[in-house]
Amino acid sequence: MKRLLLALIFPYALVAQNQSFYAGARSAALAHSTVALSDVWSSCHNQAGLAFLEQSEIGISYQNKYFIKELMVGNIAFAVPLKNGALATSLEYFGFELFNRTKLGLSYAHRFGSYFSSAVTINYEHFYVSQGSNNGGVATFEAGVFYKPLKSLNLGLHFYNPTNQSFNSESGDKLPVIVRFGAQKSLGSKSIVTAEVRKQADLQERYSLGAEYRFLEGVALRTGVSIQPISNTWGLGFNFSSFQVDLSYEYAVILGNSGSLSLNYSL
Repeated sequence: MKRLLLALIFPYALVAQNQSFYAGARSAALAHSTVALSDVWSSCHNQAGLAFLEQSEIGISYQNKYFIKELMVGNIAFAVPLKNGALATSLEYFGFELFNRTKLGLSYAHRFGSYFSSAVTINYEHFYVSQGSNNGGVATFEAGVFYKPLKSLNLGLHFYNPTNQSFNSESGDKLPVIVRFGAQKSLGSKSIVTAEVRKQADLQERYSLGAEYRFLEGVALRTGVSIQPISNTWGLGFNFSSFQVDLSYEYAVILGNSGSLSLNYSL
């Protein structure tokens, strides 16, 4: 019965709150204030950040929403730098056999000099609900820009679904239109702070702050806070040569706890 209720309720919660559009435990540990970061998970947060990658990267991520096994989010991303930009592909799966959503994306980022880049992403998103009519697939669009006005400062701006696509042509139910703007500031060679505001149509703005400090060689401590909804996040990151392992824990005041694990590998 619990699984059936989840299948009936969460399609609408997912569309209304866009619960699954984050990837990587580093992002989760920084309260998802990562629109101005440049790593393989930029393929999910702001594809323009991919243009500043120096090596090919592959990432695998798992998130358990509120420690309910049916609300798992799995991500795979692969990015390849080019002479003046990057190509990337990403795959996301959310849910379980009675309700799930799959999102496949292909991104191209182009760098203009050393300070600015832009990107576009074409997605195919498929929804399945065992009880109901909200099944089918739809093409969606994303766009982002990335600006480095200072060596120690990044700015990022990202748009999801600016064309206001419907996920069900019969009912006219819309996917959310989302705008994210944020910054990353380096404080010396060992620490960064991040900030982001996220606006989804018909919802209040979400504000988030994050901090990362590399207190040991190859070990990073992270924390973050956000409002709308209110949550606190913590995490650790470990670098082993070409491998990076990240862990995170999130406490949301209303919704409960979530955990994330991700692995990145630089080729």
